[in-house]
Parts: sequence; C-alpha cells; structure tokens
Amino acid sequence: LSLLRRPEQLFSATLMGSDIFIIAACALAEWLVVRYLPGAWSTVLSTVVMTLAVLVLAQILPKSFALRRSGFVALNSAYPLRIISSLFTPLIWLSETISRRIIRWLWRSDKAIPYISRKEIRMMISSSADSSRLHHQIRLMVDHIFDFSEVKLEEIMVRVDELVSLPLEATVGEAVELITERGFTRLPIYRRDKDNIIGVVIADDLLDVSGERRLLELIRIPQVVVKATSSQEVLQLLRRDLLRVAFVVEDEPERRGGGIHSGKVIGMVTLEDLIEEIVGDIWDEYDF
Repeated sequence: LSLLRRPEQLFSATLMGSDIFIIAACALAEWLVVRYLPGAWSTVLSTVVMTLAVLVLAQILPKSFALRRSGFVALNSAYPLRIISSLFTPLIWLSETISRRIIRWLWRSDKAIPYISRKEIRMMISSSADSSRLHHQIRLMVDHIFDFSEVKLEEIMVRVDELVSLPLEATVGEAVELITERGFTRLPIYRRDKDNIIGVVIADDLLDVSGERRLLELIRIPQVVVKATSSQEVLQLLRRDLLRVAFVVEDEPERRGGGIHSGKVIGMVTLEDLIEEIVGDIWDEYDF
C-alpha cells in the first residue's frame, strides 16, 4: 500500500533498478567477451548478444509474464521493490525533482500526468485470460465508463413527448392514482401545454396529503441543465442533488419569480438514466 500511495516513486525505483541491472550486465558481458574471446569483433559480438538478451530476457518476457500474471507478480515483487525504493531514495528524489522541473518548463503546467492511460487499462483487461461472464461484464462496464464522457445528454434523456405528466391544476388524488397505476416515483408537471414542463412532484410528498389539494402546492423545481452540458457534469450534479432529476433545456435557463424556470424543457434526465449508461439496463418507470 505504501508503494501505491506514491506511484511516481514506484515508477522511478522500477526504472532505476532495471537500468542499473542492464548497465551492469552489459559491462560484465563486454569484460567476459574481451577476456575470453579477444579480437576485433569482441565488442561487436558483446553488443549484439547483450542487445538480444536485454530485449528478450529483460523486456519482452518479464513484461509479458507480468501482464498475464499481474496479481502474482505484484504480490511477490512488492517487498523487493520496497527495499530498492528505500536504498535509492536520494537518487529517486533527485530524478523526480529534475523530471518534474523539466516537465513544468516544457509544458508550462503543474497538472499531474497520469501514469497509466485509458488505452493501457483497456488493453490489460482485454488481454486477461479470464473469459468468464463476470469478467465480460467488468470489461463492458470499463468500456462504458471510458465512453461515458463522449455520450451526449440528448442520447440519455427522456424527451418531453415521451414523459407521462399532469397539468398544474391536477389534484393530489389524480397524481396518486397515476403513480399507483404506473409505479412512478416522480411526475413532471406542466402548465397549459404538455411541452411547457415547469416542475415535478415526488411520490413521497403525496403521502398523508388530502386528495383535494392542488399539485401547485407540492411542486418542486429540479435542476436545469443545458443540453450541451456534458454527461459527466450532470452526473456529478445529480449525485449531490436530493431530487436526483434535472430538466434539459435548449439554451441557458433564466429564473422567474417563484423559482419556476422560463427555458423550454426538451427532456428530463435522472440519476438512474446516467448510471444506466455505465452499468447497463436498470428498470425504471419509463421502461416498458
């Protein structure tokens, strides 16, 4: 765990240990070849042999084995890496400091650079030998997570013409009847025209309320987002929102007195809709 908390130190220690081993091996090989096979071709021979040996034994084979047996390699190499990291702490600190300054100078930014890319994560999961159904679902979920930022809000939301809604003048009794019949947890409310959605009522708010009361007294105004807003931003917004629902409008919404928005709603999106893009189908009240 101490290694995982500082991935840059782990990365530096691994590279430093690998480089020291390669340099020492090359020096030893050249000394042996020069001593036991003297001649004009000794240096060339040692270079060719060690190049092939390093590529196969120090690069291709270890990395291929670690990719296929990542858990085994990680557990058995953690302690040696910790010792190496402790022994070379001054050199690691110096190399990290120099690298960080060079990167800051070249890119003019202090933004952290990830040590592993999305492409590499996908490659590691795809190359795993486990072909079980569970593993397939995990791979599918990882793909959905990475693709989520590219999914437009319009592709996720439920459009206005697909919403089951009630007029502002409807009573609590009518809402309860519709909720009971369709199994809704929230109902969009419109004024005059079904395209003019202005708020929602929540099923829990209708408990122990007189059936004769008007929905106007219980209406809630959810979050309003522009359709150009990224799905990731809306997900973060709804995670912190108690209603877990947002109206999607064409342009930047304005607010009128009483809190009811003036932007025309083109759709509604819920937290469940967004999560469904990642984990797969989740039944909700708009699935038939």
